[in-house]
Amino acid sequence: MRLTVVTGAASGMGAAVKARMSGILLNAVAPGVVATPMIQATLDSADGRAMIYSSTPMRIGRLGRPEELARLLAFLASPDNGFTVGQTVYCDGGAEATLRPEKV
Repeated sequence: MRLTVVTGAASGMGAAVKARMSGILLNAVAPGVVATPMIQATLDSADGRAMIYSSTPMRIGRLGRPEELARLLAFLASPDNGFTVGQTVYCDGGAEATLRPEKV
């Protein structure tokens, strides 16, 4: 059984060890800013775009696309993932690496 948790905060990963004993691979995904309808109104204004781009470092210079995040989630939940467990996977265009390079 596969379980993938999408979260912006990496906490409680000790549960991954217990879940693994039940055959569940528990991982967290920490997404960056993803261009979705939820933020479209913000992106439609120059001030909104400036706020997003100035507050979130993006090494690749653009927002994430939903399909990029979906591919990561699909892998983590698939039978192809038999070894990744208890991890927080950052899918954020390099924001985490920019903000906390000592952790990368």
